[in-house]
Amino acid sequence: MGKFSQFTKLTDEHVLPERIRKMKVRNCSQVFSSTVATAMKVRAMVSNELTPSSQFYVNPKASDTADLLLFFDILFDSVNGSLSNPPPGKNLRGPLTRKSKHLCTWQNALNILPTMYFKSPSDTKTLISPSIKNWTFTIKGLICIWEKLNKAGFTSLSTRAFNQDPLENFFSCIRSQGGQNSNPTCSLFISYFKSLIVNNLVSPHSIGSNCEEDQSVGVLDPLRSFITDDLPSDGTEEVQNVPLPVFPQDPVSPTSCDTDTDDLATPYVAGFILHKIFLKLECSACRNLMMTEDDLFRNKLIKLRQFSNCRLKHPSTQFSKALERITNLVFKVLPLYISSFNLKQKIFDYISGVDLTHIFCTEHRDTLKKTFLDICINVLIYHYVRRINRILNGKDLRHKDIDILTQKAFQKYSRKLHKRK
Repeated sequence: MGKFSQFTKLTDEHVLPERIRKMKVRNCSQVFSSTVATAMKVRAMVSNELTPSSQFYVNPKASDTADLLLFFDILFDSVNGSLSNPPPGKNLRGPLTRKSKHLCTWQNALNILPTMYFKSPSDTKTLISPSIKNWTFTIKGLICIWEKLNKAGFTSLSTRAFNQDPLENFFSCIRSQGGQNSNPTCSLFISYFKSLIVNNLVSPHSIGSNCEEDQSVGVLDPLRSFITDDLPSDGTEEVQNVPLPVFPQDPVSPTSCDTDTDDLATPYVAGFILHKIFLKLECSACRNLMMTEDDLFRNKLIKLRQFSNCRLKHPSTQFSKALERITNLVFKVLPLYISSFNLKQKIFDYISGVDLTHIFCTEHRDTLKKTFLDICINVLIYHYVRRINRILNGKDLRHKDIDILTQKAFQKYSRKLHKRK
């Protein structure tokens, strides 16, 4: 497989049963997402051409599971709409209006949800979970509320506002005032509430609980900000100059590297980089070299995630190979240079000898090469540091032995885990 993952947000907490945090709704929503659904579907499509003994083989029936994940992803978006300008491809994340597709989505869900049931492989008995029934009640309730608000003259409705998190945060603040008394009487409740109004320095967010911040502000916040104005900072900081490491003397030849036909994530990242380059490029010759209109095997993941006004581009084979080679070189030297000063410039100097003349036209060869390498370095540094942080937090132990830095990160996490025990 390639250096990139098709499941960018999934960690061990999403997959391994013993590490799943059941009270984290975020983990569930990240599994029931269009990202996971499309990646699973394309892997099932590819498996039709593979033998079951292949390490990349997935049961083609996983395509049905992908359809289920996509259904719930759409349903989750429809009841979490709050953004006035939803992200591309996520129109249901916007508010409910007369012209939005929320009602159509809910009517479709009301036809599908009653047909769902749970069944054990070792038993013929079926079980209908209360959560399925409650989904039906929730959807019907939102439809009823919208009909009443629509008649009253409302033009939009933020479905995300219908949650119990603000109430949970409020009661958490009340309990924090009582110390060990977590079940106050009515008179104590009033007393605690008055204390919160007068001295509202307690965090409005219930730390460690299954709720999100409700963006509330205290009654006396304007007075506090008036009294405690922050002094402006001069912005001067001393930068420590780390000793420079010795560059490896590996030759950087323009020959093409071996590619994995099962690597579908690298072309996806290449499509993102193409979008960044095309924001500054109008040359049709360069576009023809970097893009392709052919239905390539490597671009199946991009095709499945395509939507209206999509920013993803279909990279050509030579462009994907160029990114793959740059990725291998950068990930090879990053562990050596990660703590050095002026990291980006050192990596740029190291990979600048790569021959990229075959993906740019003669006129823009020099300028586009610099732009391409600059974007690649930004993406790869972010990807690498994110992986290290996940290992340090114990969320991703699959990549603990890739290089010396990942090994050290895992050792530090192991020591921290040992101290907790």
